[in-house]
Amino acid sequence: MGQLPTECIQEILKFVDSNLFSCLLINRIWCRNTVPLIWNNPFRFKGLSDQKHSRFLDNYLKSLNQEEKFWLIQKGIAFAHEQPLLFDYASFLEVIKFDKLDLTIKNWVEYIYYDFKVPKIIFLGKGEYYINILTVLFKLFMRQSRGIRSLFISEIMNIPTVTRIKFPDFSSFSLAMPGIKGVKDVEINFTYEVKPYRKLFEAISTSCVQIQNFSLSFPCTFRYRSFPQFN
Repeated sequence: MGQLPTECIQEILKFVDSNLFSCLLINRIWCRNTVPLIWNNPFRFKGLSDQKHSRFLDNYLKSLNQEEKFWLIQKGIAFAHEQPLLFDYASFLEVIKFDKLDLTIKNWVEYIYYDFKVPKIIFLGKGEYYINILTVLFKLFMRQSRGIRSLFISEIMNIPTVTRIKFPDFSSFSLAMPGIKGVKDVEINFTYEVKPYRKLFEAISTSCVQIQNFSLSFPCTFRYRSFPQFN
């Protein structure tokens, strides 16, 4: 039996989103066509173990350049010897959901700390590990992604510690190409005062020049006067 044309494979894959991982194992051609579909929004899959979600983040961290890895090492995170990646996974990213990324980073750290069978990355100390990892990941996404089209930002409470999701300084990445310049869908949900995220709104207003859909949600008790004014 002959090999299906690439166009046919890509059309089939559109209808098997929940079974994409099994398509990786058919052969190399199917694998090459499946990987971009998995990695355009890798944290969307439900039912995956924390360990599997952690492997997504593991591959992103392996994709960092030497300067970024050195910066993390200075912050207390040491990288063990790694095998080269088969794909440029960050280049496929099209959707960023910060609540999913937030949870994945926290699960990843727990997985690395307590599963000594996979010592790919060795922590020397926690410190500000979370915001440091998020910062370098966002730089990676801005630099490597061929085009981020959707940005979902939800400020949630992490029970029981009741802490906010932290965001990197978006304004410092506003000149990255292509970065978030091609974003078409933006959804922002927050439950606290908006002032701490002024730079986030400024970055979106100046960098996302192709927005087609914009959604902003906040509590009914939110005071409109606390919303920042932009010129």
